[in-house]
Amino acid sequence: LESKVDAPVVLSSSDTGSISHAGLVSGDFSKNQAVFNTAARAIVQPAISQVNSVTILAPAGGSIAATDTFSVTINGKKFTTVGAMASPQAARAALITLINDPATGAPGVTAAAGNTQGELSLTADVPGTPFTLEAATSSGADGFITAVNDVPNSLAQFKPLNMGDLVINGVNIRSTTSADDTKSDTTSSSSDRSASGIAIAAAINSQTAQTGVRAVANEVIAKGTRTSTLLPAAVNGKNTHSLFVNGIEIKIPFVQNESRADRSNKVVEAINLEAGRHGVKAEFNGTGVTLTSDGRNLSTWFDSDVEGISAASFGLDSGGAVAQVSRLTVGGAVPIAANSISVNINGTVVTATGATSTITLAAAMKTSIEAAGLKNISVSVDPEDSNSLLITSKIPGSPFTVGAATVTPATLTVNLATKTPNDFGSTDITAIRGATATSAGARTLYGTVRLISDPALLPKLPSPSGAPSPANVAKSLSNGEAFTVASGTRGYTTDANFSALGFQQGTFGGRSSIEMEPPRVGRMAFQVGGSANQLITIDLADFGKKGPITGDITGDVDTYLENMTNRISTRDGATSVLSKLDVAMDKVNAARATMGAVMNRLTYAMDNLTNVSTNTAASRSQIEDADYAAASSELSKTQIMQQAATAVLAQANTSQQTVLKLLQG
Repeated sequence: LESKVDAPVVLSSSDTGSISHAGLVSGDFSKNQAVFNTAARAIVQPAISQVNSVTILAPAGGSIAATDTFSVTINGKKFTTVGAMASPQAARAALITLINDPATGAPGVTAAAGNTQGELSLTADVPGTPFTLEAATSSGADGFITAVNDVPNSLAQFKPLNMGDLVINGVNIRSTTSADDTKSDTTSSSSDRSASGIAIAAAINSQTAQTGVRAVANEVIAKGTRTSTLLPAAVNGKNTHSLFVNGIEIKIPFVQNESRADRSNKVVEAINLEAGRHGVKAEFNGTGVTLTSDGRNLSTWFDSDVEGISAASFGLDSGGAVAQVSRLTVGGAVPIAANSISVNINGTVVTATGATSTITLAAAMKTSIEAAGLKNISVSVDPEDSNSLLITSKIPGSPFTVGAATVTPATLTVNLATKTPNDFGSTDITAIRGATATSAGARTLYGTVRLISDPALLPKLPSPSGAPSPANVAKSLSNGEAFTVASGTRGYTTDANFSALGFQQGTFGGRSSIEMEPPRVGRMAFQVGGSANQLITIDLADFGKKGPITGDITGDVDTYLENMTNRISTRDGATSVLSKLDVAMDKVNAARATMGAVMNRLTYAMDNLTNVSTNTAASRSQIEDADYAAASSELSKTQIMQQAATAVLAQANTSQQTVLKLLQG
């Protein structure tokens, strides 16, 4: 982007998109600085709990022996079934009881029924805290047991600035710490203060004296592009719903089918009332709500257990979300006798009984799910398999959980699998089941950083005739010093965060554009004294086609004849051109007079400086150069006087000796 002296560059987002997608930042960048903005950073997912599954199987065509035992060892603590285990499902139930016992169970791990009747699911209670697992059967057992790591433990992948990540102007920038940012909320496990834009800017600014570069944390922006007001006025007896912004609960009254502008403005007003606590300002952008933080991390979430509520209900839907779809498949032999199948969906156990075939049992399960009153979940028979059901989220971006499959009798089977995973798309707000102000499962947006090298301003000069406005001239008195950004000793290794933080190697800033929009005013400054402000300036006005001197008569020289305004083909046209020539000549004479005056000042200054130089040289000569004749005469005089004094002293000594001899005689 090239800045013109009389045309400042101003960047802003459109009504339908965000310039941040192109790595740009809204603002007025007409001030002549060397500036580099880091690229947008990826949204950070929350920490994920480790999930392991243990599957217990009976031998093909056989059953588990009464003496068989099954054991799992969690973090070194062993849990073993005792007594006859008639089926894998029974063995699983026994292990669940042992592991979840509050007195003797496995701390930090919860056991539950898995997606098949012999599967045990083990989940870490604290996301990001791992556990170890081993599974075994008794010697010579007829059953089998296997352990699989379904979901590996994962910490939130936030990226702080580490030593060795960033070098500015050859100076290694120190690591960021949590103390660098005292504002960002850390309720969500994905929000870390040491990785915020505020912390990165603080680390860079701590070494500005060495680098000459300062940093500013840019605003963090989440823009909603769609608003929906279809939510009923009263849900669960309420018509006020909560949005959580950086750990602060915002309560907003909803009215069904109110205008989108009214809904969005309610959200904006409610958020801005608490801006002092969460550091986020909201505004209605015409189609939704835009959230802008003051540089701190931005985490927003809502309760997806409320019927019909979505990100669009708050004007914060940005599109692209995908609804989760899970498949429930019933199989095996279904006897005429009583049978049942049950699954756990969003914490609710749903059971179907009494069917005499897998198809009718699946249909019965569909009826039970529909009758269970589950929020934001629909169910249908899989058109590709009548033995299967498709459980679908009604709200794209709002996930659900399904598991704990159990069947009776053992000849039945049930299998649960995810057909289409939930996807938030471009929406930055997170849907969380049973959300509260302390929920830790939201995603977090991190801010970018602007690096700035300010110029050392030159003395302010008077504005020449025809120059741009003083405001724009003041912004371009000098150029920002170019600065270099490079990766540190970590380079681009797997543990380096240089690229993840949006930095790129290169030299940024430097000399501004020579080409300017007319008028092109050339300015020369002459130093005529010993002080910094002893300057004589001369401004060479623009005599070009759009310049203030001759522009009126030369402005159309390169246009087609029929488009020219200065033509002498008519009397009036010739008269007009002559009048413009008179005005131009007056301006030329004025410019010559200005130049002559400056030349006279320069001549006077030159003569004065010449005299000063001559006098200075004479003074130096008097101080440094000796007069040889005068010095020789002075030397001779001094020698004669010295000799005379010596002769008189010798004569006096002789007289004293004569007197002494007479007295002795």
